[in-house]
Amino acid sequence: MDNASSNTAIRVIQQEHSCLAAVIKGMQHFTRVIAAGGKAPDLKVFRAMLLYISEYPEKIHHPKEDHYLFAPLRARTHEVDDTIAKLEAQ
Repeated sequence: MDNASSNTAIRVIQQEHSCLAAVIKGMQHFTRVIAAGGKAPDLKVFRAMLLYISEYPEKIHHPKEDHYLFAPLRARTHEVDDTIAKLEAQ
C-alpha cells in the first residue's frame, strides 16, 4: 500500500472512532436525561444507536483495522504481535 492510501485508511479509521464515540456520548446523554426524570428519547433513535455500536465495529470497522493497520504492522515486525492480539481480542 502506498503512503497516500495508508494515510487515507488511517483517516477513515480515525473518523469511525470519532463517530462511535459520538454515538456513545449521545446514548450517555439519553440515559442521564432519563435518570433525571426527563422525557425518554424516541426509541427508534435509541435502537438505531444500539444497532450501530453493536454491529458496525464488528462487521465494518474491525476488518479495516485488521487489513490496513494490523496486517502491515505484522509484516514489518513481530515486536507488536502481543499488543495487536490484545487489541483484536477487544
